Amino acid sequence: MHADTSYRFLSFAGKLVCATFSLLGCSGHSLSAKISQSESAYTEALKAMEEQRFDEAVTSLNWALASGSLSPDLWADSLISRAICHARCGNIDLALDDLDLASGEGAQDSILVAMSYVLDKAGQHERAQQAWEEARRINPNAQRRN
Repeated sequence: MHADTSYRFLSFAGKLVCATFSLLGCSGHSLSAKISQSESAYTEALKAMEEQRFDEAVTSLNWALASGSLSPDLWADSLISRAICHARCGNIDLALDDLDLASGEGAQDSILVAMSYVLDKAGQHERAQQAWEEARRINPNAQRRN
């Protein structure tokens, strides 16, 4: 009896979860589309950064980050990229906030390279140099951002 009751409950719970996901649009297909859209927004942001359209890059990165569909690596990379864009636009506090969010999530050397860039933009050259040296200790092949 107990096993039969447990099975019925699990069956009901499974159906309830599936129905909830269907109503919310979280089926495998729509989730896959959402992931694809998020990754496309990230790619568009990188292109905008290459073309020095930093405000547009921030908009694309905001969308990608808000979607909640990025892989952990892309999420951290998006935060780092957005920090660089914020710094290029003179929004140092926003840049530092993004790097704080990314810390512990992404590659520490990438975060430190970005931190070096942001601190340099803020006129904190000594701290920028310290961040750069720490990044190079972690990854001797780290590349400076311009």
